[in-house]
Amino acid sequence: MSATPHAGRTIAEYALSNVFRQGLGIVSAVVRPMLLSPELYGLWNLLKTIPPYASFAHLGARPAARYRIPYNAGGGADAENTRIEDTIFVGSLLTNLPIVIGASAWAFIGESTPEARWGMLTVAAWILLNWYHEHLLTLQKAHQGFRAISAANYVISLAMFCLLPLILVMSIYGLYASMLLATAAGTLILRRDLRRSQRPRFDFRLYADLVRHGLPIMLFTLTVLAARTCDRFLIASLIGTRELGYYGIATMILTFIMNIPTATREVMEPQLMRDLHVADEDTALRDYLFRPLFTTAYAMPLILAPVFTLAPTAVRLLLPQYVPGIPSVHILAAGSFFLGLIYITRGIVVARGWQTSAAIVGGCAVALNIALSAGLVRAGFGIEGVAVGASVGYVLFFWGICRLMHTRSNGHIRGWTRTMIATTIPFVVMVASAACVIALMDASGLPALVAPVLGLCVYGAVNVGTVMVARRLYPELSDFTIRALLGRGEKEKVRHDHQRLR
Repeated sequence: MSATPHAGRTIAEYALSNVFRQGLGIVSAVVRPMLLSPELYGLWNLLKTIPPYASFAHLGARPAARYRIPYNAGGGADAENTRIEDTIFVGSLLTNLPIVIGASAWAFIGESTPEARWGMLTVAAWILLNWYHEHLLTLQKAHQGFRAISAANYVISLAMFCLLPLILVMSIYGLYASMLLATAAGTLILRRDLRRSQRPRFDFRLYADLVRHGLPIMLFTLTVLAARTCDRFLIASLIGTRELGYYGIATMILTFIMNIPTATREVMEPQLMRDLHVADEDTALRDYLFRPLFTTAYAMPLILAPVFTLAPTAVRLLLPQYVPGIPSVHILAAGSFFLGLIYITRGIVVARGWQTSAAIVGGCAVALNIALSAGLVRAGFGIEGVAVGASVGYVLFFWGICRLMHTRSNGHIRGWTRTMIATTIPFVVMVASAACVIALMDASGLPALVAPVLGLCVYGAVNVGTVMVARRLYPELSDFTIRALLGRGEKEKVRHDHQRLR
């Protein structure tokens, strides 16, 4: 039975809303540092890192519920779904409240500036608001409420953009208000068409069972988050918020770059879980590990091309007070090559049940990252040293995951050494070509708008040439094209969701 036109239209609207959210989000993210000083922008970068950690307080119960609810709905077990929905509502609230209370207490007790105190109060309110927002989002996804999610994406993005003038009027306090107002508006949209329990009841045994199934997946995701954000806490504690503001330009760019491998993972993982029941081991590894690793490894240098060549000029023209952050942008961009590959490995890790071991590997990489970064800061390398530590941490994380997969498979993964060599080549070419182009642009003396364009052409020619040579050597790159790089991910996601609703 094919999907109805209504279902297909709903999924298309959902995909378009994600594109709109990301596009307008880029504009808003660029405007914010224009309106704030580096100190206040650094404070904001530190504060906004806290709520994502609080979103893990449910200990994995939400993702487990997201799979169970549609399964129960298919069997007509509405009463069981009511129990699940009530339980995750109360359970996630109880696990979030200590964080909210702690953040509020710090705002009143801790010695800090007024901006930081009000910022922590905002974080406390934001965590509580996010708790309800993410609860509703879980239910909408479980009940296939993509239209409500699409509407919320539009509302939040537009609200964040339209409320930017508050920063002009109220400085960072306007940013605090805009974040709360935009999230609240999106939450109201998500409430529609959902059943609301008058007196939600909590089932401890059910919540513990949900945690037991969801915790391993959550641990690995939490480790990746720690790998991506520990550098901000280090800079704030060892150097200061002004330098964190400079570094925030690098993390802002990295966040948008990582949307591409993240989208690939979202498409790939459901297909992997489905095909593991019918595909043999070699086929699963070829389609869901080796081929995506090849494609991502050779795509990342092209995706990062504007970061190495155009970003410095853009920062000098649009954000001149953040010029000291440019070297960190380049260093962190190089490390993000391996961060993108980490996202690709998650499908096999989850499918094989290796999440806990992978989280341990990631935790070791994060610890080494912190130790190296702190040592480089004490040696006088500043935020550039932290960027180096973070990048080395990504490399160690990826290599550790690869070693784990190879060991757990008893070394029977054929073509492993070949894949590791092949995926390292584009990184070496990327770093070498970027370093040469950046040096030439700085020494050329060409006009500000000419040098980066020429640099982009040279860098692009070298890395596109690498792809063309690699396509002749590796069959895994046979379907790698610029069209696939730019548009296939979202198209495939729509197609997959369309099939899932059949």
